[in-house]
Amino acid sequence: MESLYWIWVIVSSAVALPFGIALLGGWAPEWIRKHSSAGGIRVQGIATLIMYVALLVPVAVELSSMDQADAEFFMPLFLFLGIGLMYGAKLCDRFNSKAEQAAWLARQDSPQEPENGQES
Repeated sequence: MESLYWIWVIVSSAVALPFGIALLGGWAPEWIRKHSSAGGIRVQGIATLIMYVALLVPVAVELSSMDQADAEFFMPLFLFLGIGLMYGAKLCDRFNSKAEQAAWLARQDSPQEPENGQES
């Protein structure tokens, strides 16, 4: 049974850890960069690393013979923190994009002043 836990650690480390570090460094696939700001991508990286830790809590509890109540406390705590950070970053990006759209529309609606004081 212990080998199953080690496989869980290896697979979750191979998937979640590099992706979280890449996001934290600002590297992201095109489909993420298109919908997120640079700060939002880094917050998503932090959230991914927190959820990676949440994946390792049950394994750490089983391998170290700790009390099961510790896993029942820490795993949901890390998961909710990671999910909250993800949604917070998305909500911030959404508000920023709406503010940028409103500013762009305001610039389009304002009359253009001639350059160098020349009238046309």
